[in-house]
Amino acid sequence: MNELAKRVELSKDTIRYYIKIGLLTPKYNPDNGYKLFNDKDIQRLHFICKAKYLGFTLKEIKQIFFECERGHDPCPMVRKFLQRHIETNNKHLQELISLQARMEIAWEDWQKIPDSQTKPAEYCAMIESVVSKGIAIDYANQMIGHFFSFGVVNKQNSSISNQDAK
Repeated sequence: MNELAKRVELSKDTIRYYIKIGLLTPKYNPDNGYKLFNDKDIQRLHFICKAKYLGFTLKEIKQIFFECERGHDPCPMVRKFLQRHIETNNKHLQELISLQARMEIAWEDWQKIPDSQTKPAEYCAMIESVVSKGIAIDYANQMIGHFFSFGVVNKQNSSISNQDAK
């Protein structure tokens, strides 16, 4: 296993985990019980690394292997997985952009508030000063426009509305 781990640049624990969950099924040496890895195992490990690099989960990778073992083309399923990941990532990016805008506006506003301005009934005057969730919508939409210039956000789902801010 040491030699395989070095060859594919993964830890032995990672390889053991892949065996445990069924992504790898090495043969065993009957004399000593050691695992015997072949070229197919190395090819699978390289495929797993590439798929993980693209954001596929181990569960999805296992489904891909299952389709291949059944003699089916996994590519249509892979396209669906990737489409779903892109949509999810775009949603998360929009949420992060909106959060960043709210944080930047709060930071700017808080520079005007001295410390120790909290009244006994309050927890923190700065947080208490936040007006509403919708305060950063315009700024967030500007940020999304900025990210378009770098190709980070898909234009299809690009603007943030009051509905998104709730």
